Amino acid sequence: MSSLSALQEKYGNAVITANDVEEDFGRTLGEEEKAKEKEGTLKRQIEDLKQELAHIEHKKSEQELGTQLEAPQAKMSEIQQRKDAALIGIESSTRRLKSTYHVDFD
Repeated sequence: MSSLSALQEKYGNAVITANDVEEDFGRTLGEEEKAKEKEGTLKRQIEDLKQELAHIEHKKSEQELGTQLEAPQAKMSEIQQRKDAALIGIESSTRRLKSTYHVDFD
């Protein structure tokens, strides 16, 4: 009978071990599910950060282009001012010549 008792004890231990394994498996599945959720969250955060970085780089590029355009625009303004001043000078000289020599250049 002692062998029956030993078998019963082994069976009981095997059942306990099987239950422990089942609990561990369930816990592991739960942890795996949480890890997958966290991974999904992290992937979304990474994508959000990539988009934000792309937006920042685009904005920076626009600002750099704006800065690069300032110098040519200032030069164009200076050229226009000189042109206007030259035209005023030409008109003034033309009026003086007309009044001095009573000539019509038109």
